[in-house]
Amino acid sequence: MTDIENEFIQSWNYREDSFKELASSPGWEYVKPLVQLISHLRALGYDKIFMAGSSVSAFVLSRSLTYGLRDDQHSIVIIVNHQNIFNFSYVVGRKIIEQFDTANILNDNEFNRLLNMLADLPIN
Repeated sequence: MTDIENEFIQSWNYREDSFKELASSPGWEYVKPLVQLISHLRALGYDKIFMAGSSVSAFVLSRSLTYGLRDDQHSIVIIVNHQNIFNFSYVVGRKIIEQFDTANILNDNEFNRLLNMLADLPIN
């Protein structure tokens, strides 16, 4: 395993633990599907190619080498609401390029297309 892969995996460990803790807190149970999504994406190996980040109840994927994103960096932001609907956005800097809602993110073609698009970018 490379140093970069190890750094990415550690970022996922931290975020997964944080969301599990959040999901067990009163009023935050609705983020449980996000915990399941993180586990599923890890099983597919995405924890070795993306840096995981978060902002309160948002899960963020990027190709960044460090925490925090520069204005030129691309990311995918994933949020789940109280009705178990996932909102995901492809973002460059602070500008949303594409945004979608889905009840079944694991089988959503647009989500998979955006994951592949982000994965094709260089790590920076």
